[in-house]
Amino acid sequence: MSENSSKIQSPETFVIGAGPAGIGLAVAADNLQKLDLLLRQGTVFADSGDEGGIGGGRLNYQIKSNSVGPEFVCLDEGVDGLLSVVRQGFAAQALLESGNNIVDLPLVRQYLRELGGRLIEVVQDFPNSDVLPNTTIDSVHREDSRDGRRFSVLTASGNVWRSNNVVLATGAEEQKIDLGKNSEKIILSTDVLTGEAFEDITERLIDNRGSEIVILGSSHSAFSAAWKLLEVLPRDLLAGGIKILHRSDIKLFYNSIAEAEADGYEFDPVEDVCLPTGKVFRYSGLRGNAKQLYKDVCEGTESRVKLQKYEGSVQTDAGASRLLDQSAVLIQAFGHKARKVPVFDKKGREIGPLLDERGKVEVDDTARVIGLNREIIRGLFALGLGHGRKPSEATGGERSAKNNPVDSINYFQDTIAKDILRQILKLIS
Repeated sequence: MSENSSKIQSPETFVIGAGPAGIGLAVAADNLQKLDLLLRQGTVFADSGDEGGIGGGRLNYQIKSNSVGPEFVCLDEGVDGLLSVVRQGFAAQALLESGNNIVDLPLVRQYLRELGGRLIEVVQDFPNSDVLPNTTIDSVHREDSRDGRRFSVLTASGNVWRSNNVVLATGAEEQKIDLGKNSEKIILSTDVLTGEAFEDITERLIDNRGSEIVILGSSHSAFSAAWKLLEVLPRDLLAGGIKILHRSDIKLFYNSIAEAEADGYEFDPVEDVCLPTGKVFRYSGLRGNAKQLYKDVCEGTESRVKLQKYEGSVQTDAGASRLLDQSAVLIQAFGHKARKVPVFDKKGREIGPLLDERGKVEVDDTARVIGLNREIIRGLFALGLGHGRKPSEATGGERSAKNNPVDSINYFQDTIAKDILRQILKLIS
């Protein structure tokens, strides 16, 4: 239902964003057999995309995943829930049957969109709940109430909802760093991974034959972008090669210490290993095709890609700066920052959310949003790519990645979503 036709103005919970993380609240509730309760009390899921994008969000990358297929299916086996039918669908079964293999991300998107479609169907049976596509949220306002948990949620078109709990699942957008005179050359890695940038890249390389493609960053996105370029572009346009400029050391993921040691990989067995799982560089390591490309480059079997480390910034490092000037194609892969929705108090003063050094929404270890005064904003939660929850005992992860936010659909739809859900249901009861 559209925001203008919805009759629900005071749901118990308002979820801003209905991509993979936003619908995670419904998945976690279904696994706990609490989705019926959550929807009877009143929950609204609002998303800026159209109805067909509910669940799948903007996950339209034309590459392989960096996780194995079964990790994307968070609906628990054996649970007879309102969403369980999706687990029996083609996409879910294909993911589950992929075993320990990475999968095409379009398949993951298909599964998530089927999950979103099922949620839309389910919500129609609950008069106090709704799904609102094509709805952009402008701001959140905390109002006077005895427990300090009452919010007004304002849309860009001027509609207002009042809710006791608000969940920020707004996702994130890729950061674009100003590179001065070279800024006009910048192409974001997102546009490479979706395929949207290839016409532009091809034209530039034709006009500047022999020019090197420069990729900035050491992330999974940086190496995936390089892999995609090698897959799509003809060899003659890659005559100048691809140079990946990185400041941080590049890390590789391994399923176990034994697997890493068998590969001759050096790591710190204390700092770089996730204690609950025994995985090496569980959060910060390259996986899948990105990992294989890095290994191929290091072993000399992929000569079209070179690595170069720089110090300080790319503009002050002499070698890096020279490469920027010489390149015709400059791809940035510097990570993502939150799509921020400002939160105001009753006097119109902005009180949050606080963003960390990576531009992610600061949260505590139960996903509660931290305000600009570094205090918890009660009733306001965040999860998804735009949140900054750090690895903990509950989420696992290597100590050396303590400042890296947890970034995984199976956490957004399980551990973190359950943390939020338990608090919401406690507040409701």
